[in-house]
Amino acid sequence: MDLDGPNVHKKTKQHSSKGENILQKLNPTEIANQFVTNFYTALISNPNQLISSGILKEHTELKLDQQSYKGQNLLNILTQIRTTISQYKQCKQITFIEKGSRTMNILVQFPKDKSEKMYIQEFTIVFNKIWWVQSSIFMII
Repeated sequence: MDLDGPNVHKKTKQHSSKGENILQKLNPTEIANQFVTNFYTALISNPNQLISSGILKEHTELKLDQQSYKGQNLLNILTQIRTTISQYKQCKQITFIEKGSRTMNILVQFPKDKSEKMYIQEFTIVFNKIWWVQSSIFMII
C-alpha cells in the first residue's frame, strides 16, 4: 500500500540528491492532504500497515496525555486512537507549515464529538524516499 499516494512525490534523479529542497519542487498542500488521508485510511483499516510501509519507524514517537510512545507501545496507542477517530468520516481542517527542505508539520483537527470534545493531531513528517512520521502529538480538548 502506497501511503504517500500516487502523486505526492516523483522519484527522479533530481529529488534523490541529498540536501535538495524537495518542498520547492512539489505541491506542499497536496503532500499534506494526501498524507493525512492515507495515514487515517491505513490507521482505521489496519494500523500495522503504517509500520510495515515505513511510514512509522521504530524511533517514531507519539505523545498523548503527556506520555510518549515508541516501538510496540506506539502500535498499542494507535489502536486506541483508531477507536477514537473512527467515528469521523473526515477531518475538519488540515493546516501545515514547511520546515526546511524535507520536513513539514501538519496539524489535523477533527470536529467536536457528541460530548463536545475536540481531537487534534500534529505530525512532523520527513522525506527520505517516502514521507514518514518523525513525531506526532494527539490531543483531546
